[in-house]
Amino acid sequence: MRVRFIVAAVLFQFLVLAWMAGEREFVYRTGRTVYLRTMPVDPQDHFRGDYVRLNYEISSIGKNLWRDGLKDRKQDDNSYRRKKQDVRIYTVLKVGDNGIAELQHVTDRKPEKDLFIRGRLQNTWGTSLQALYGIEAYFVQQDKGLELEKEMNRDGINVPMEMETAVSGSGIAVLKGYRWSPIGIGLTMNTETNRLRTMLPISADIRLLNASKTDIAIVDLPGSSSFTLEPDFRWGWTSNEWRWVGAKPRMAVADENVKVLKPGEVHKVHIDFSDPAWFVVQDGEQPKSLSNLGNNTWNARFRLVYHPPSKEECSSLQHASIIWHGSLASRAFNGGRID
Repeated sequence: MRVRFIVAAVLFQFLVLAWMAGEREFVYRTGRTVYLRTMPVDPQDHFRGDYVRLNYEISSIGKNLWRDGLKDRKQDDNSYRRKKQDVRIYTVLKVGDNGIAELQHVTDRKPEKDLFIRGRLQNTWGTSLQALYGIEAYFVQQDKGLELEKEMNRDGINVPMEMETAVSGSGIAVLKGYRWSPIGIGLTMNTETNRLRTMLPISADIRLLNASKTDIAIVDLPGSSSFTLEPDFRWGWTSNEWRWVGAKPRMAVADENVKVLKPGEVHKVHIDFSDPAWFVVQDGEQPKSLSNLGNNTWNARFRLVYHPPSKEECSSLQHASIIWHGSLASRAFNGGRID
């Protein structure tokens, strides 16, 4: 009887593994294909000889996008944290430009009709929820990971990997491959040090790289209004966080605002934080420049995000057919420090 029990247990485990493999193969072949953009973070230790550790834009979700039972959770609810491994979550997506799946919200209730990926709650940090989807490791040929690292960080310019992902109707996600974003973004902070040796951000230089093999056009509107200053989505939003005043209105786009980049060519944009249009504000406070905040305000973490005008706004332009549309975030910064 003991031998039979052992044999049965082994067969059961084998059948479970076979069923899981078969399910993933079915999703791979029949699931809806979308692209998930990886996070613009320091790649150190993410790349190994035969696999890549992946972090996605949907891996960290600010509290303003929590819904249903997640929205009602108290920040100091320790019982919720203890049970986090048992919490199934569903990240609702919408496919935007270039096939990129964009985050809409996250919930603990299974959606009835939306496109979504199911995952597990890994942790909560401040007002940010950390999610795992079972697609955080991408296996490659031995030592190929080091080559991917070089492609992702090209002379200080981050070129996101966009992971080709099959998603089933029940939210199971399976990686199929990857492609590189045709546009890369680099961030350099220009700082000065005060008498307390605190780095103060004076301005920033953004570099947009044509990382593709064909000509691509980008739109650089006057006053750098093709860019926004957004709170770091890995930390989420608190009830009293520093926020960009967003005072600069979007201007109409003209042909002279369009820059055609050859493959490998870089366009540089300078942003002056002393311009009131780039000030930040907190409830109960007057607008301030980032240089007045320094590195001491933990929740004053931002990303500069490239937002070109829409296809409709660019439809009459000379190079409309090659203008890249979508959005692309820089690495996060706090004061003069870049993540």
